[in-house]
Amino acid sequence: MRWLCLCCFVLLPLSFGTPGEVLAKPGEVLFFRIHPSASSRNPDAVLSATVQVTLAVGAATLRMRTEGEGVFAGYEAETERIGPFDSGASVSFELSAYHSGRGSGVLRVTVSGIDGVQRFSKRRDLNVLYDHPHVWWSDSGLTDLRLRRARSLEENGAPRAAVERARQRVTRGRPGVRDGNVAEPRLNVAPVGGGGAVTLTVRGGAHWTDAEGKLHPIPFAKLQILDADLGSEEMLAEAVTNRDGEYTVTFTADDGIAQGFPDLFARVFAFSSVADIRPDGDETTYTHETIPVDEVSSDIVIDLFADRFEDADTAFSVHSALVAIGAYAGTLASRMPSRIIVRFPTTEDTSKFVRSTRELHLLQLDRFDWDVIAHEYGHYVQNIHGFTNSPGGSHGNGDNLAQTRGSKDLGIRLAWGEGWPTFFGVLGLQRMGVASEQIPNAGDHAYQDTEDST
Repeated sequence: MRWLCLCCFVLLPLSFGTPGEVLAKPGEVLFFRIHPSASSRNPDAVLSATVQVTLAVGAATLRMRTEGEGVFAGYEAETERIGPFDSGASVSFELSAYHSGRGSGVLRVTVSGIDGVQRFSKRRDLNVLYDHPHVWWSDSGLTDLRLRRARSLEENGAPRAAVERARQRVTRGRPGVRDGNVAEPRLNVAPVGGGGAVTLTVRGGAHWTDAEGKLHPIPFAKLQILDADLGSEEMLAEAVTNRDGEYTVTFTADDGIAQGFPDLFARVFAFSSVADIRPDGDETTYTHETIPVDEVSSDIVIDLFADRFEDADTAFSVHSALVAIGAYAGTLASRMPSRIIVRFPTTEDTSKFVRSTRELHLLQLDRFDWDVIAHEYGHYVQNIHGFTNSPGGSHGNGDNLAQTRGSKDLGIRLAWGEGWPTFFGVLGLQRMGVASEQIPNAGDHAYQDTEDST
Protein backbone atom coordinates (compact mmCIF):
# COMPACT_ATOMS: atom_id res chain seq x y z
CA MET A 1 0.00 0.00 0.00
CA ARG A 2 2.90 2.35 0.71
CA TRP A 3 4.25 1.82 -2.77
CA LEU A 4 0.85 2.53 -4.32
CA CYS A 5 0.64 5.89 -2.51
CA LEU A 6 4.15 6.80 -3.59
CA CYS A 7 3.45 6.04 -7.23
CA CYS A 8 0.41 8.33 -7.17
CA PHE A 9 2.54 11.00 -5.58
CA VAL A 10 5.48 10.94 -7.98
CA LEU A 11 3.42 11.65 -11.08
CA LEU A 12 2.55 15.17 -9.92
CA PRO A 13 5.81 17.19 -9.71
CA LEU A 14 6.64 19.59 -12.51
CA SER A 15 9.92 21.09 -13.65
CA PHE A 16 12.05 22.01 -16.64
CA GLY A 17 15.63 21.21 -17.45
CA THR A 18 18.04 19.79 -19.96
CA PRO A 19 18.39 16.06 -20.67
CA GLY A 20 20.77 14.37 -18.28
CA GLU A 21 20.45 17.08 -15.63
CA VAL A 22 18.97 16.22 -12.23
CA LEU A 23 16.12 18.64 -12.39
CA ALA A 24 14.53 21.54 -10.68
CA LYS A 25 12.05 21.89 -7.89
CA PRO A 26 8.54 20.51 -8.53
CA GLY A 27 5.58 22.80 -9.05
CA GLU A 28 7.24 25.12 -11.58
CA VAL A 29 4.58 26.34 -14.02
CA LEU A 30 6.44 29.21 -15.64
CA PHE A 31 9.98 30.55 -15.91
CA PHE A 32 11.05 34.08 -16.59
CA ARG A 33 14.07 36.37 -16.62
CA ILE A 34 14.30 40.17 -16.68
CA HIS A 35 16.69 41.73 -19.21
CA PRO A 36 17.30 45.51 -18.89
CA SER A 37 18.15 47.21 -22.18
CA ALA A 38 21.66 48.45 -22.96
CA SER A 39 20.44 52.06 -22.87
CA SER A 40 19.58 51.59 -19.18
CA ARG A 41 23.32 51.62 -18.44
CA ASN A 42 23.12 55.40 -18.60
CA PRO A 43 21.53 56.68 -15.40
CA ASP A 44 18.46 58.55 -16.56
CA ALA A 45 14.89 58.74 -15.31
CA VAL A 46 13.67 55.46 -16.82
CA LEU A 47 14.85 51.84 -16.72
CA SER A 48 13.65 49.78 -19.69
CA ALA A 49 13.63 46.01 -19.65
CA THR A 50 12.19 42.94 -21.37
CA VAL A 51 10.56 40.23 -19.27
CA GLN A 52 10.89 36.91 -21.12
CA VAL A 53 8.36 34.28 -19.98
CA THR A 54 8.25 30.56 -20.80
CA LEU A 55 5.17 28.55 -19.81
CA ALA A 56 5.18 24.97 -18.55
CA VAL A 57 1.37 24.83 -18.66
CA GLY A 58 -1.14 26.67 -20.82
CA ALA A 59 -3.03 29.83 -19.84
CA ALA A 60 -5.84 31.91 -21.34
CA THR A 61 -4.28 35.22 -20.23
CA LEU A 62 -0.97 36.33 -18.77
CA ARG A 63 -0.78 39.26 -16.37
CA MET A 64 2.39 41.06 -15.26
CA ARG A 65 2.35 43.31 -12.20
CA THR A 66 5.36 45.42 -11.16
CA GLU A 67 5.92 47.24 -7.86
CA GLY A 68 8.96 49.34 -6.99
CA GLU A 69 10.97 50.03 -3.84
CA GLY A 70 13.98 52.25 -3.08
CA VAL A 71 14.72 54.50 -6.06
CA PHE A 72 11.61 52.99 -7.70
CA ALA A 73 9.38 53.77 -4.69
CA GLY A 74 5.81 54.51 -5.71
CA TYR A 75 6.12 52.84 -9.12
CA GLU A 76 3.29 50.41 -9.95
CA ALA A 77 2.19 49.00 -13.29
CA GLU A 78 0.07 46.14 -14.63
CA THR A 79 -0.03 44.67 -18.13
CA GLU A 80 -2.08 41.84 -19.67
CA ARG A 81 -1.47 39.67 -22.72
CA ILE A 82 -4.50 37.85 -24.12
CA GLY A 83 -3.99 34.28 -25.32
CA PRO A 84 -4.66 31.48 -25.25
CA PHE A 85 -1.05 30.41 -24.66
CA ASP A 86 -0.06 26.77 -24.99
CA SER A 87 2.38 24.84 -22.81
CA GLY A 88 5.92 25.68 -23.93
CA ALA A 89 4.93 29.10 -25.29
CA SER A 90 7.42 31.97 -24.97
CA VAL A 91 5.95 35.42 -24.28
CA SER A 92 7.64 38.82 -23.83
CA PHE A 93 6.54 41.84 -21.78
CA GLU A 94 8.12 45.28 -21.98
CA LEU A 95 8.76 47.18 -18.75
CA SER A 96 9.60 50.88 -18.28
CA ALA A 97 10.05 52.02 -14.68
CA TYR A 98 10.69 55.55 -13.46
CA HIS A 99 13.30 56.06 -10.75
CA SER A 100 14.55 58.92 -8.59
CA GLY A 101 18.24 58.72 -9.45
CA ARG A 102 21.38 57.69 -7.57
CA GLY A 103 20.92 54.86 -5.09
CA SER A 104 19.52 51.31 -5.02
CA GLY A 105 16.11 49.88 -5.66
CA VAL A 106 14.18 46.77 -6.53
CA LEU A 107 11.40 46.04 -9.01
CA ARG A 108 9.20 43.16 -7.87
CA VAL A 109 7.76 41.55 -10.99
CA THR A 110 4.94 39.01 -10.69
CA VAL A 111 3.63 37.08 -13.70
CA SER A 112 0.30 35.26 -13.31
CA GLY A 113 -1.67 32.83 -15.45
CA ILE A 114 -5.39 33.67 -15.63
CA ASP A 115 -8.18 31.37 -16.75
CA GLY A 116 -11.30 32.95 -15.31
CA VAL A 117 -9.43 33.08 -11.98
CA GLN A 118 -5.71 33.14 -11.22
CA ARG A 119 -4.30 29.65 -11.80
CA PHE A 120 -0.64 30.23 -11.03
CA SER A 121 1.82 33.00 -10.25
CA LYS A 122 5.56 33.51 -9.92
CA ARG A 123 7.64 36.47 -8.71
CA ARG A 124 11.13 37.59 -9.62
CA ASP A 125 12.98 40.67 -8.35
CA LEU A 126 15.24 42.98 -10.36
CA ASN A 127 17.79 44.65 -8.07
CA VAL A 128 19.36 47.83 -9.45
CA LEU A 129 22.18 50.04 -8.14
CA TYR A 130 22.86 53.48 -9.60
CA ASP A 131 26.28 54.95 -8.75
CA HIS A 132 27.03 57.54 -11.43
CA PRO A 133 28.33 56.90 -14.00
CA HIS A 134 27.78 53.18 -13.39
CA VAL A 135 24.65 51.05 -13.23
CA TRP A 136 24.52 47.44 -12.04
CA TRP A 137 21.54 45.10 -12.02
CA SER A 138 20.65 41.48 -11.38
CA ASP A 139 17.46 39.42 -11.40
CA SER A 140 19.18 36.72 -9.32
CA GLY A 141 19.35 38.70 -6.09
CA LEU A 142 21.16 41.48 -4.30
CA THR A 143 24.17 39.24 -3.65
CA ASP A 144 24.72 38.67 -7.37
CA LEU A 145 24.42 42.44 -7.96
CA ARG A 146 27.02 43.19 -5.27
CA LEU A 147 29.34 40.54 -6.69
CA ARG A 148 29.06 42.11 -10.16
CA ARG A 149 29.83 45.54 -8.66
CA ALA A 150 32.91 44.22 -6.84
CA ARG A 151 34.22 42.62 -10.03
CA SER A 152 33.55 45.80 -12.00
CA LEU A 153 35.45 47.91 -9.47
CA GLU A 154 38.39 45.53 -9.66
CA GLU A 155 38.40 45.41 -13.46
CA ASN A 156 38.30 49.21 -13.64
CA GLY A 157 41.26 49.73 -11.33
CA ALA A 158 39.47 50.90 -8.20
CA PRO A 159 41.59 51.19 -5.01
CA ARG A 160 42.26 47.84 -3.37
CA ALA A 161 40.53 48.90 -0.14
CA ALA A 162 37.35 49.79 -2.06
CA VAL A 163 37.35 46.42 -3.84
CA GLU A 164 37.86 44.57 -0.54
CA ARG A 165 35.00 46.45 1.12
CA ALA A 166 32.75 45.63 -1.83
CA ARG A 167 33.66 41.93 -1.65
CA GLN A 168 33.04 41.77 2.10
CA ARG A 169 29.62 43.29 1.52
CA VAL A 170 28.77 40.25 -0.63
CA THR A 171 28.99 37.57 2.06
CA ARG A 172 28.72 39.35 5.43
CA GLY A 173 25.38 40.08 7.03
CA ARG A 174 24.73 43.42 8.71
CA PRO A 175 26.52 43.31 12.10
CA GLY A 176 24.44 43.43 15.22
CA VAL A 177 21.13 44.08 13.45
CA ARG A 178 17.75 42.36 13.73
CA ASP A 179 14.77 43.64 11.73
CA GLY A 180 16.47 47.02 11.38
CA ASN A 181 17.29 47.43 15.09
CA VAL A 182 20.79 47.32 16.58
CA ALA A 183 21.14 44.27 18.85
CA GLU A 184 23.53 45.22 21.64
CA PRO A 185 25.45 42.35 23.28
CA ARG A 186 25.14 41.78 27.01
CA LEU A 187 28.54 42.58 28.42
CA ASN A 188 30.93 43.54 31.21
CA VAL A 189 33.37 46.16 29.97
CA ALA A 190 36.52 47.35 31.72
CA PRO A 191 37.71 50.96 31.80
CA VAL A 192 40.16 51.92 29.05
CA GLY A 193 43.76 51.40 30.10
CA GLY A 194 45.61 48.56 31.78
CA GLY A 195 45.90 45.45 29.73
CA GLY A 196 48.01 42.34 29.58
CA ALA A 197 46.95 38.71 29.50
CA VAL A 198 43.37 37.96 30.51
CA THR A 199 41.43 34.69 30.50
CA LEU A 200 37.87 35.10 29.25
CA THR A 201 34.80 32.96 28.82
CA VAL A 202 32.43 34.03 26.05
CA ARG A 203 29.05 32.41 25.63
CA GLY A 204 25.87 33.19 23.76
CA GLY A 205 23.46 32.02 21.12
CA ALA A 206 23.19 32.38 17.34
CA HIS A 207 19.75 32.96 15.81
CA TRP A 208 18.17 33.38 12.39
CA THR A 209 14.88 35.12 11.61
CA ASP A 210 12.06 33.46 9.64
CA ALA A 211 9.68 35.06 7.14
CA GLU A 212 7.31 36.10 9.92
CA GLY A 213 10.03 37.67 12.08
CA LYS A 214 10.35 34.85 14.62
CA LEU A 215 13.77 33.79 15.93
CA HIS A 216 15.19 30.27 15.65
CA PRO A 217 18.56 28.79 16.68
CA ILE A 218 21.36 28.36 14.15
CA PRO A 219 22.42 24.76 14.87
CA PHE A 220 25.82 23.12 14.37
CA ALA A 221 27.44 26.13 12.69
CA LYS A 222 31.09 27.13 12.74
CA LEU A 223 31.63 30.17 15.01
CA GLN A 224 34.63 32.34 15.86
CA ILE A 225 35.44 34.90 18.56
CA LEU A 226 37.75 37.61 17.24
CA ASP A 227 39.66 40.66 18.48
CA ALA A 228 39.03 43.74 16.33
CA ASP A 229 42.31 45.64 16.11
CA LEU A 230 42.73 48.82 14.08
CA GLY A 231 42.54 47.76 10.44
CA SER A 232 42.85 44.04 11.24
CA GLU A 233 41.38 41.20 13.25
CA GLU A 234 42.72 38.24 15.24
CA MET A 235 40.85 34.99 15.83
CA LEU A 236 40.97 34.06 19.52
CA ALA A 237 38.70 31.01 19.68
CA GLU A 238 36.60 28.75 17.46
CA ALA A 239 33.57 26.62 18.25
CA VAL A 240 30.53 24.90 16.77
CA THR A 241 27.09 25.89 17.99
CA ASN A 242 24.98 23.15 19.55
CA ARG A 243 21.49 22.03 18.52
CA ASP A 244 20.02 25.09 20.26
CA GLY A 245 22.45 27.51 18.59
CA GLU A 246 24.41 28.02 21.83
CA TYR A 247 28.17 28.17 22.29
CA THR A 248 30.74 28.64 25.07
CA VAL A 249 34.48 29.22 24.62
CA THR A 250 37.29 30.01 27.06
CA PHE A 251 40.62 31.47 25.94
CA THR A 252 43.47 33.75 26.95
CA ALA A 253 43.97 37.05 25.15
CA ASP A 254 46.86 39.49 25.44
CA ASP A 255 46.83 42.91 23.79
CA GLY A 256 50.03 43.81 25.64
CA ILE A 257 50.83 45.80 28.76
CA ALA A 258 49.19 49.26 28.73
CA GLN A 259 47.50 48.40 25.43
CA GLY A 260 44.08 47.79 26.92
CA PHE A 261 41.96 44.66 26.60
CA PRO A 262 40.60 42.87 23.51
CA ASP A 263 37.72 44.35 21.50
CA LEU A 264 35.62 41.23 20.97
CA PHE A 265 33.07 40.26 18.35
CA ALA A 266 31.50 36.98 17.24
CA ARG A 267 31.20 35.66 13.69
CA VAL A 268 29.04 32.70 12.69
CA PHE A 269 29.40 30.88 9.36
CA ALA A 270 26.75 29.26 7.18
CA PHE A 271 28.94 26.16 7.32
CA SER A 272 28.24 22.76 8.84
CA SER A 273 29.07 19.12 8.28
CA VAL A 274 26.10 19.08 5.85
CA ALA A 275 26.64 22.14 3.66
CA ASP A 276 28.82 25.14 2.85
CA ILE A 277 26.63 28.01 1.61
CA ARG A 278 28.23 30.49 -0.79
CA PRO A 279 27.14 33.04 -3.41
CA ASP A 280 26.93 31.86 -7.01
CA GLY A 281 30.29 32.80 -8.50
CA ASP A 282 32.19 33.37 -5.24
CA GLU A 283 34.03 30.94 -2.97
CA THR A 284 33.48 32.77 0.34
CA THR A 285 31.11 31.25 2.88
CA TYR A 286 28.33 33.51 4.16
CA THR A 287 28.82 34.93 7.65
CA HIS A 288 27.05 37.09 10.20
CA GLU A 289 28.92 39.00 12.87
CA THR A 290 28.29 41.29 15.83
CA ILE A 291 29.45 44.83 16.54
CA PRO A 292 32.81 44.77 18.42
CA VAL A 293 32.66 45.29 22.18
CA ASP A 294 35.56 47.47 23.33
CA GLU A 295 37.95 46.66 26.16
CA VAL A 296 36.56 43.36 27.45
CA SER A 297 38.30 42.28 30.67
CA SER A 298 35.77 39.81 32.14
CA ASP A 299 33.38 37.11 30.97
CA ILE A 300 30.79 38.23 28.45
CA VAL A 301 27.65 37.07 26.63
CA ILE A 302 27.53 37.81 22.88
CA ASP A 303 24.38 36.82 21.00
CA LEU A 304 24.04 36.90 17.21
CA PHE A 305 20.84 37.72 15.30
CA ALA A 306 20.75 37.14 11.53
CA ASP A 307 18.03 39.27 9.94
CA ARG A 308 15.46 38.18 7.31
CA PHE A 309 16.34 40.61 4.51
CA GLU A 310 19.97 40.30 3.38
CA ASP A 311 21.02 37.17 1.48
CA ALA A 312 23.99 36.80 3.85
CA ASP A 313 21.48 36.58 6.72
CA THR A 314 18.76 34.46 5.09
CA ALA A 315 21.51 31.98 4.17
CA PHE A 316 21.12 30.79 7.78
CA SER A 317 17.57 29.65 7.06
CA VAL A 318 19.03 27.57 4.22
CA HIS A 319 21.76 26.37 6.59
CA SER A 320 19.26 25.27 9.24
CA ALA A 321 17.02 23.48 6.72
CA LEU A 322 19.98 21.53 5.36
CA VAL A 323 21.21 20.60 8.85
CA ALA A 324 17.77 19.06 9.52
CA ILE A 325 17.39 17.16 6.25
CA GLY A 326 21.07 16.15 6.23
CA ALA A 327 20.67 14.62 9.69
CA TYR A 328 17.66 12.66 8.40
CA ALA A 329 19.70 11.40 5.43
CA GLY A 330 22.31 10.20 7.90
CA THR A 331 19.72 8.03 9.65
CA LEU A 332 18.98 6.19 6.37
CA ALA A 333 22.55 5.11 5.72
CA SER A 334 25.65 4.25 7.73
CA ARG A 335 26.80 7.88 7.68
CA MET A 336 25.74 11.36 6.62
CA PRO A 337 26.48 12.35 2.99
CA SER A 338 29.63 14.40 2.48
CA ARG A 339 29.38 18.18 2.72
CA ILE A 340 27.77 19.83 -0.31
CA ILE A 341 28.44 23.31 -1.69
CA VAL A 342 25.25 25.36 -2.00
CA ARG A 343 25.01 28.33 -4.40
CA PHE A 344 22.58 30.86 -2.97
CA PRO A 345 21.08 32.79 -4.56
CA THR A 346 21.65 30.98 -7.83
CA THR A 347 21.84 32.77 -11.16
CA GLU A 348 20.05 29.78 -12.73
CA ASP A 349 16.39 29.95 -13.78
CA THR A 350 15.27 27.65 -10.99
CA SER A 351 16.45 25.81 -7.90
CA LYS A 352 18.22 22.58 -8.83
CA PHE A 353 20.87 20.03 -8.00
CA VAL A 354 23.59 19.96 -10.68
CA ARG A 355 25.06 16.51 -11.14
CA SER A 356 28.16 17.60 -13.08
CA THR A 357 29.45 19.73 -10.18
CA ARG A 358 27.55 18.05 -7.33
CA GLU A 359 26.40 21.49 -6.19
CA LEU A 360 22.98 22.59 -5.05
CA HIS A 361 21.57 25.83 -6.51
CA LEU A 362 18.77 27.73 -4.75
CA LEU A 363 16.77 30.73 -5.93
CA GLN A 364 16.77 33.76 -3.66
CA LEU A 365 13.02 33.44 -3.03
CA ASP A 366 13.37 29.81 -1.92
CA ARG A 367 15.28 31.01 1.17
CA PHE A 368 12.40 30.18 3.53
CA ASP A 369 10.96 27.26 1.50
CA TRP A 370 12.30 24.32 3.48
CA ASP A 371 10.34 21.82 1.36
CA VAL A 372 12.10 23.08 -1.79
CA ILE A 373 15.50 22.98 -0.07
CA ALA A 374 14.89 19.43 1.18
CA HIS A 375 13.66 18.33 -2.27
CA GLU A 376 16.87 19.53 -3.92
CA TYR A 377 18.97 17.86 -1.25
CA GLY A 378 17.00 14.70 -2.02
CA HIS A 379 18.38 14.82 -5.56
CA TYR A 380 21.87 14.84 -4.03
CA VAL A 381 21.04 11.80 -1.90
CA GLN A 382 19.73 10.00 -5.00
CA ASN A 383 22.90 10.84 -6.87
CA ILE A 384 25.45 9.70 -4.28
CA HIS A 385 23.61 6.42 -3.65
CA GLY A 386 22.97 5.78 -7.35
CA PHE A 387 19.27 4.93 -7.25
CA THR A 388 18.05 7.31 -9.93
CA ASN A 389 18.48 7.43 -13.68
CA SER A 390 16.26 10.34 -14.64
CA PRO A 391 16.36 11.22 -18.36
CA GLY A 392 15.58 14.88 -17.58
CA GLY A 393 13.44 17.10 -19.74
CA SER A 394 10.11 18.87 -19.34
CA HIS A 395 7.06 17.43 -17.64
CA GLY A 396 3.87 18.89 -16.24
CA ASN A 397 0.71 18.33 -14.29
CA GLY A 398 -1.65 16.06 -16.19
CA ASP A 399 1.06 14.74 -18.50
CA ASN A 400 1.10 11.08 -19.42
CA LEU A 401 4.88 10.81 -19.19
CA ALA A 402 4.95 7.58 -21.18
CA GLN A 403 3.47 9.55 -24.11
CA THR A 404 5.28 12.88 -23.67
CA ARG A 405 8.68 11.18 -23.28
CA GLY A 406 8.04 8.63 -25.99
CA SER A 407 8.24 5.50 -23.83
CA LYS A 408 7.00 4.07 -20.57
CA ASP A 409 10.57 3.48 -19.42
CA LEU A 410 11.54 7.16 -19.74
CA GLY A 411 8.29 8.29 -18.16
CA ILE A 412 8.69 6.09 -15.08
CA ARG A 413 12.33 7.10 -14.59
CA LEU A 414 11.45 10.79 -14.80
CA ALA A 415 8.51 10.40 -12.38
CA TRP A 416 10.67 8.54 -9.86
CA GLY A 417 13.57 11.00 -10.30
CA GLU A 418 11.38 13.96 -9.29
CA GLY A 419 8.86 12.32 -6.97
CA TRP A 420 11.22 10.57 -4.57
CA PRO A 421 13.07 13.78 -3.51
CA THR A 422 9.74 15.43 -2.67
CA PHE A 423 8.65 12.39 -0.63
CA PHE A 424 12.07 12.25 1.07
CA GLY A 425 12.06 15.95 1.90
CA VAL A 426 8.55 16.20 3.31
CA LEU A 427 8.91 12.98 5.31
CA GLY A 428 12.42 13.84 6.52
CA LEU A 429 11.44 17.22 7.93
CA GLN A 430 8.52 15.53 9.70
CA ARG A 431 10.69 12.79 11.18
CA MET A 432 13.25 15.31 12.45
CA GLY A 433 10.54 17.10 14.42
CA VAL A 434 10.81 20.38 12.52
CA ALA A 435 7.12 21.17 13.11
CA SER A 436 7.87 21.71 16.82
CA GLU A 437 10.14 24.65 15.90
CA GLN A 438 7.12 26.50 14.44
CA ILE A 439 8.92 27.52 11.27
CA PRO A 440 6.26 28.60 8.72
CA ASN A 441 5.33 25.78 6.29
CA ALA A 442 8.11 23.46 7.51
CA GLY A 443 7.71 19.96 8.93
CA ASP A 444 4.05 19.52 7.96
CA HIS A 445 2.43 16.99 5.61
CA ALA A 446 2.36 19.01 2.37
CA TYR A 447 4.98 20.22 -0.11
CA GLN A 448 4.88 24.04 -0.26
CA ASP A 449 6.67 26.60 -2.41
CA THR A 450 5.66 30.01 -1.11
CA GLU A 451 7.33 33.26 -2.15
CA ASP A 452 8.10 32.90 -5.84
CA SER A 453 5.42 30.43 -6.97
CA THR A 454 1.75 30.00 -6.10
